[in-house]
Amino acid sequence: MDKPETGEKRALIDKLKAMAISPSCCPELQKATLSYLSAVAFEQVAVKSFLASLNEALDLSQQTLIEKVRDMAVTPTCCPVLRHAAKTYLSALTAEKNAAQNLLKELESDISDINHLVAFSHSDRAVQKFGAERAKIFAANADALKASGAKYCNCFACTTAREVLAEKDVLLD
Repeated sequence: MDKPETGEKRALIDKLKAMAISPSCCPELQKATLSYLSAVAFEQVAVKSFLASLNEALDLSQQTLIEKVRDMAVTPTCCPVLRHAAKTYLSALTAEKNAAQNLLKELESDISDINHLVAFSHSDRAVQKFGAERAKIFAANADALKASGAKYCNCFACTTAREVLAEKDVLLD
């Protein structure tokens, strides 16, 4: 049995995948996102493997299951293969939680507020990144965005980061 993945979590994972390949995604955020997505994939494999070994877990809550797995893995009568599967499962849960927390920290730190966006758009770094003509257009758009009352950058990465942060409990579940 697969660990139930809510539609909300699936939607956030899809947004994170799209954000990670977006040209507006900074390398640090891309690394944190890919790390989280890898941990999710690893957890799904570990869960499938473990639950195949433990049929009685079908009607248990996840927290009850985790407690039972921890208890079972330390008993002397637990066979080595099952102990290894249990430890793999528990490690995967921890890895996903750690990766999710790292991703959330990176998301929070990488969302550009409007003042940062305007400053960057008028900088030499913007010219280096986009070229002189595109940097002028970028700066004009940033200025217009600020004039409209926006508080944050509206690029795909920043918009997606704010959407994911609004649903952060889904990632931490």
